[in-house]
Amino acid sequence: MNILFLKTPGATCGMEMIEDAINYIVNFTVETYAKLLYQLPEKQKQVLIAINREGQARNVVSGAIN
Repeated sequence: MNILFLKTPGATCGMEMIEDAINYIVNFTVETYAKLLYQLPEKQKQVLIAINREGQARNVVSGAIN
C-alpha cells in the first residue's frame, strides 16, 4: 500500500497500478532474498525451491508420511 500511495499521481489509485507496484517491490527486494537463499543449508533450499515449483506447501516434514 505504501508503494501505491507513493506512485499515485493525484488523488486516485487505480487497479492498473497494482501490477507495477508488485513488480517494483519484487525488483527492489530480489537481491536481498537471493542472498538469504544462498545462505540457507542445501536441504532447506531444496524444500523452498520444491514449494515454489508446486505453488503451495503440502506435507512439509522431515520424515516419511504414512
